[in-house]
Amino acid sequence: MAKVQSSQGRMRAWRICMETSLGVRFPIEQARVRKILTLYHEIGLPGRPGAFLIEQVLQRADQAIAGQDVVEMIRSYEEMLEVKE
Repeated sequence: MAKVQSSQGRMRAWRICMETSLGVRFPIEQARVRKILTLYHEIGLPGRPGAFLIEQVLQRADQAIAGQDVVEMIRSYEEMLEVKE
């Protein structure tokens, strides 16, 4: 019974998180970073190192969402904020 309550508590925390500004801002930030990634790809060979790093940032963000890990979502969000053109 404790596992069910714990699972329900996690789901409630997940829903609360997704209803707050992080839930709204996270996908917007992902889209912004994906747009920047296309710019790095357009540069060609000189843009490859930057594109590689940005791809890793996006991969961690995707994993945080897929795992419904709020702490990792916050870390990923802050990491995405650091990505510049």
